[in-house]
Amino acid sequence: MVLRVNNKKSLTVALIGEPNAGKSTLLNALVGEKVSIVTHKVQTTRHNIKGVVTEGDTQIIFIDTPGLFDAKRTLEKAIVKSAKTSFEEADIVCLMFDVNKLKADLYKDVLSFVKNTRKPLFAIINKTDLVTKDEILPLIQKLSDENIFQEIIPISAMNESHVERIRDFLKSHAQPGPWHYEDGEITDQSIRNICEEITREQAFILLHQEIPYSLKVETEMWEEEGDLVTIHQALFVVKESQKAIALGKGGIKIKEIGKRARFHIGKLLDKKVRLFLYIKVREDWIERDFGAYV
Repeated sequence: MVLRVNNKKSLTVALIGEPNAGKSTLLNALVGEKVSIVTHKVQTTRHNIKGVVTEGDTQIIFIDTPGLFDAKRTLEKAIVKSAKTSFEEADIVCLMFDVNKLKADLYKDVLSFVKNTRKPLFAIINKTDLVTKDEILPLIQKLSDENIFQEIIPISAMNESHVERIRDFLKSHAQPGPWHYEDGEITDQSIRNICEEITREQAFILLHQEIPYSLKVETEMWEEEGDLVTIHQALFVVKESQKAIALGKGGIKIKEIGKRARFHIGKLLDKKVRLFLYIKVREDWIERDFGAYV
């Protein structure tokens, strides 16, 4: 939906970078709400997720993208392709760097993803709380020497340090044009999608090895009655052996995932939540869901 309102400005920004650069953490800080899940594992974000910030006459749409990496498998290729599509939609592209990788000169590969874009570029150096102030200036100079960035902003997304500088910089680049979201809307995701992602987030945190990357969550039932929400979700894996591990001995693992997810979903909905989780095997869900995108 496009809202054609006079005297309004808008801007669409793609947040791109390597896995675990902090894009989802930054998006949540910019929006002021948790709209994108965050874990310490790579490939947590699988799809482009939009967060919306509306201030005064300006609306900025941020596209949180999956991390850029050398993809080989079907799901990985679909993830990277999803990130690249954000270039087409964006007015401006933000390339985000982990300060430690920048410090160790492990950043050239990600630059190759933007070498052919004609969109304006700016850079964010994230996790600056992990280095001293004296170390930051040489890192800014290192990126400045690339001669491709309009602005370079050092921040700590986790601590929300200097995040306001990003808003101010982007507001100055917004152009007259229609808003795409109502004032007050903060994401393009439905509540059910966000709740599915919350459960997947907790599964990512608690499960190990290949299981998180072979898992997806689907809502099978959603009922609301007053202040009570009853949700049934299926967690799909691709092997019977993964099902056993995800359940845990006596169901202890799935119970803990459910306990944590229920807490966060309850905070999101501000209601009492009854959450029922089921582990199911669907060997071809990755090919069915992502095969057409690679």
